[in-house]
Amino acid sequence: MTDGKSGEMSWESEAGAKKMADLLRGRKGMPVRQAIELGKRVEYFRGDKLAAFLMDSAGAKKHFADLTSKEQVLSVGSALVQHGFIHRSDRDAKNRKLLTPSRNHEFAFDGYYTWMYEGPKTMRNLLTALLIIGFLIITCFPIWPQWAKVALWYCSVTFLIFIAMFVVVRLVLFFTLWMVGYEYWLLPNIFDDNLGVADSFKPIFAIKPTDPSERKYRLMGIIAFAAFCVWVKNQPTDFDEYMSLTKQFTDDIYSGKLLSDMSQKDQDNIDKVKVPDLEDLLKDDDVEEDEDDDDAKFTKILEEADEEDELDRDLLYWMRDVTKSDLRKRNPLDRRHLTDDEIDSIHLANIALLEEIGPRLRVRQIIIYTAIIFYRRFYQTHSFCNFDPHLVVGTVFFLASKVEESQLSLATVASVLHHYTTTGVDEDEAMYTFQDKDILECEFYVIEALQFDLILHHPFPSLLQFLDEFDLHDECLHLSWQLVQYSYRTDIILLHAPFMVAYAAAYIACVEAGYNADQIFEGVNIKKPLLLKIVAEFKEAFEDEKRLYQVQAAALEKLEELVPEPTSLEAEIAAGPAAASSGNATDAK
Repeated sequence: MTDGKSGEMSWESEAGAKKMADLLRGRKGMPVRQAIELGKRVEYFRGDKLAAFLMDSAGAKKHFADLTSKEQVLSVGSALVQHGFIHRSDRDAKNRKLLTPSRNHEFAFDGYYTWMYEGPKTMRNLLTALLIIGFLIITCFPIWPQWAKVALWYCSVTFLIFIAMFVVVRLVLFFTLWMVGYEYWLLPNIFDDNLGVADSFKPIFAIKPTDPSERKYRLMGIIAFAAFCVWVKNQPTDFDEYMSLTKQFTDDIYSGKLLSDMSQKDQDNIDKVKVPDLEDLLKDDDVEEDEDDDDAKFTKILEEADEEDELDRDLLYWMRDVTKSDLRKRNPLDRRHLTDDEIDSIHLANIALLEEIGPRLRVRQIIIYTAIIFYRRFYQTHSFCNFDPHLVVGTVFFLASKVEESQLSLATVASVLHHYTTTGVDEDEAMYTFQDKDILECEFYVIEALQFDLILHHPFPSLLQFLDEFDLHDECLHLSWQLVQYSYRTDIILLHAPFMVAYAAAYIACVEAGYNADQIFEGVNIKKPLLLKIVAEFKEAFEDEKRLYQVQAAALEKLEELVPEPTSLEAEIAAGPAAASSGNATDAK
C-alpha cells in the first residue's frame, strides 16, 4: 500500500516507520541478540534476519499488506535507519560481543544493526505503576483492615498446603514408576530458577527408562516398599482419629495457633509474677499532658476536678444515685437460680481469674483492671445462662488490651484461656473450648453491653497526685494502692467516682499510719459524708468477702449447670432463657 500523493510505501513515513518499529519490538517481535557497544548493553540483529522475520510474520502481513518481497525489506531497513530507530554497527573481529557504531548508514542484509528504540512503553509503564502500588500496599500492611490480613494469611496457608501436597504427589509418582523401571517427573522444570515463569511449566511431564545400573537400587526400594505395606496392614485401624487430628492441625494452621508470640525466655518465665516497684507504677500511670492542647485540658478537668457536679456525668462508667441493692435487681434471670451471695462469690472467683491470667499474659496492671470493669459492667445486663464467664473473661482481656493500646494476640488469649479453663484432662490433648471466633463474636456483645463507651477513668492517678501533694508517699502508698486494687473486687468501683475511691483508700491508709486523717482532708474539696460512706463500704466488703468464700464452691457447682454449651452465641441468646427457666424472654433480655 502506497501513499497516493507521493507514491512512497506505508513504512517510509515517520508514522509508518514507528508502527513498523513497534511491531518488531513488540511481544511477538523479531528475536534479537545482546552485545556491548560503547560500554552499554544493547540489542542488535542482522539484516537478513529482519527479512526472514518480515516474510514469515503474520503481523507484518496484516499491517503492511504492500510488503510482499524480500527486496522491499531493504526499504524497510532504510526507513528505520533514516528515522533513528536503528543504526548500523560493526562487530569486533576478535570479540563478537563488542560492537562499534559504523560510519556506513546503508541498510544491507549482511550488516549488523543496533536498536535505539526500546519499543512501546505502555505495558512497561503499567507494570512499573503496579510495582510501586504493590510496594506501597505491602509497606502499609500494619494498617490493613483485619479482614485483609486474615485473607492474606488464608491465601498464604492455602498456597503452602498446595505446594506441600504437590511435592508429595510428585515424589510418590516418581518413586512408583522408578520401581518399575521409568523415571517420571511431573512438571520437571517447576523448581528450575534459571527458567522464566512460562518455561517452568514446560513440559508437563518427562519420562525415560532408568539407567540399568540402578537395577539393584530399584530392587531394594521394592523390598522396602513391600515391607512398609505389610507393616501398615498389621497396624490397628485409626483412620477416623487420623482424619480428626489432620483436621485439627489444619484448623490450627489457618487460625495461627501454631505460631508462638513469645520468646523462649518469656515462655519459661510465664508463671513468674512480676512485682512492680514504685517506678513501674508511676511509669504505667504517667500521662503526658500538653498545656496548649485543648483536648488535653478537657481530659485533665475530667480527671482532676474536685467538684462532684463536674465528675458525676452520665458518660462516665460509675452510676449516680445507685445502691448495691439496685445493682442486684438489674439482672433477675440469675437470681432465679442463685442467691445474691452465690452470684457475688462467682464474680469474686472470675475476678480472681482475671488477676491470675494478667501476669501470664504479661500485661500492664491497667489492662487487668480495665478488663475487670468491663466484666462487671457486662454482667449487669447479661446472665450466666447466656454467656459462659470463662468466655467473657477472655473477651474482656482482649478488648481491654486494645482499649489501652497494647493489643494482645488473639491466639495468645485463646491459648492462655484454654490453659486455665481446661480441667480434668490432659491440656495438650484437649480441644479448645473457645476458639478465636468465639472471642470475636462475644466481643460484639460486650461492646454493646458497654453501650460503646470504652473510656475509663481509674483511681490510681488521683491517688498518686493526692499522696504527692500531702507528702504521704512513703507511709501510705503501699496500703492505699492495695485498697484501690481491692475495690475492683467489690461494687465500690461501680458505685462511686474514681477520685472518691482513691480518697477513701488514702483516708484509711492515713488512719492506719497514725495520721490525723480528718485534719488532712479538711483541705480537700469533697463531701465528707460521702467519703466516710465509702470507707464504711470498704469495711463492709472485708466482712462480706469471708462469707462469700464459704459459699463459693457450691455456687461454682451450680454455675456449671447454668452456663451454656460452647455453641454459637446467637443460639445461646435465643435458647438461654428458655433452657434456664420457664420465665418469659423479656426478663432474660
